[in-house]
Amino acid sequence: MNPAPVLSAIVDLELSYIRHLGTARNFGFGPVISRAPGRGSVATFALHVDCPWRFCIGDRIVVGSFDKWDRADDGDAVEGLDEIEPAETLEHAMMADLFGGEGTTEAEVLLDHGPRVIEVRDTGPGSFVIAFEGDLRLEVFAVTSRTEAWRFFRPGAYGDHLVFENGRKNP
Repeated sequence: MNPAPVLSAIVDLELSYIRHLGTARNFGFGPVISRAPGRGSVATFALHVDCPWRFCIGDRIVVGSFDKWDRADDGDAVEGLDEIEPAETLEHAMMADLFGGEGTTEAEVLLDHGPRVIEVRDTGPGSFVIAFEGDLRLEVFAVTSRTEAWRFFRPGAYGDHLVFENGRKNP
């Protein structure tokens, strides 16, 4: 499955936000629009990732999905996510540092002028890299043969969701 042709819809768009979505992360791309009262806001495109991911600059990992299991204060690793507030995790601290603390809450990182996507490329079955300006990249690794790894869609639209689950693409 080659997700890059579909994901290329985000090329030239900015990363708008990064939100918690249960155990997954929701990456929003493009302008943020308000929905009906009480329903929050969404970006033009959403990428829900429930598999390993990481942000890298050059040859350095800046923050990754497994950083949610470590405390930002160098304390002991956590046994379960219910033991620690999201704002206390290394993941949260590194995201705030990478994208600036402004607009950062326990549940999300909001970006006024996030990095612009310049390329999306496939790296293996269900895995891909989103390259941003400034040598920043988001690497996503599908590592499951049974459950949903990620989904890409246009929030609020009734169109197809591109989903990678059970080790393959499901429209």
